[in-house]
Amino acid sequence: MATNLKKRTQPKHTPPAAISYEAIRARAKDMEADTVRFLSDLVRTQSFSSKERDVIAVIRREMSRSALTRSALTGWATSSGGSDRAGA
Repeated sequence: MATNLKKRTQPKHTPPAAISYEAIRARAKDMEADTVRFLSDLVRTQSFSSKERDVIAVIRREMSRSALTRSALTGWATSSGGSDRAGA
C-alpha cells in the first residue's frame, strides 16, 4: 500500500546580518545615560510581591519613550512565568 505524499519544503531562513562588536559598543555608549536613568528609576520604585503596579508604570513609561510595543515583551512575560497582562 503505497502512499503518494509530497515532501514539504521549509522556506529558507535568512540569518540576520552580522553586527560588529564596535557597532554594539557604540550603540551601548549612546544609550548609557538613558539606561542608567531607567534602571535608577526602577530600583527606586518600591514594590512588594503581587503589588508591582508602580514598577509596571515605570516600565510602560520607558517603553513609550523607546517606542517598544507590548508585543515585544509578550513572549518574555509568558516564558518567564509572568503574566502576559500588564498590571495584572
